[in-house]
Amino acid sequence: RLQPQCYINDSIVDFYLKILEERSMHEARPSSYFFNSFFYNRLVGASLANAINYDDIKRWTNDVDIFARRYLFIPICNSFHWSLLVVMNPGAARWWDPATSPAEERPAMLYYDSLSTQAGRQHVSRIRKYLRREWAHRKGDGDAPQDARSPTFDGRQLPCIAPDVPRQGNEYDCGLYMMLYIDMFLREPPVHRGRSSFDRPNWFSTADVLDFRCLLQHHFQSRKNFDTRVSQLKSSELLRVQWERFQVERQKLREGS
Repeated sequence: RLQPQCYINDSIVDFYLKILEERSMHEARPSSYFFNSFFYNRLVGASLANAINYDDIKRWTNDVDIFARRYLFIPICNSFHWSLLVVMNPGAARWWDPATSPAEERPAMLYYDSLSTQAGRQHVSRIRKYLRREWAHRKGDGDAPQDARSPTFDGRQLPCIAPDVPRQGNEYDCGLYMMLYIDMFLREPPVHRGRSSFDRPNWFSTADVLDFRCLLQHHFQSRKNFDTRVSQLKSSELLRVQWERFQVERQKLREGS
């Protein structure tokens, strides 16, 4: 799957996200939360329109308060195309005031799509519904639909922005672009000072994407230390153990346990 002109599959995406998650755990207070590649499709299921299946995934965040995190990264694979939703300051959606609140705490949703497809609006709508249900379930009086409409969490405070970012020129590199969007975002998280403040048309080049594919390919083939720009993990043995543990976790998710 890492050979030239091949589509990146969910195993590679999830392992890379796991490495980023491990890196973020070195922070005194982790600021990011990474949903795995199964999350969105399990949330949506076979639902029509903008419906969601919250009960299918509500246990997935039993051990974390996503509203205490500054960034939520949600990879989306729809019709064999990878895109990314980043939710900034989700907890602030219930109190942020443009007149008095700092810009760095302003809530927003960022949709990164290397093909500029038209599916983003539906993805955003579903994630807003998920966040309302999650808030009601974790913070409110339950997760009944009436609680999900409670004014204590206002999804309208999460405007969606589609930044101007590098676009792919082929049919198979979307997964690499999606991972690079996360990597570049974490290197220098943007501050919401208007829609154009998120534009990064020169974030990386086509050559960088090719190099990134080679980097991943080299890592999976050699099991040597991952490039330090991607991870702070130093032990190839640790990476091997993490990979095996991660495969077990993935299988459990596929089986719905």
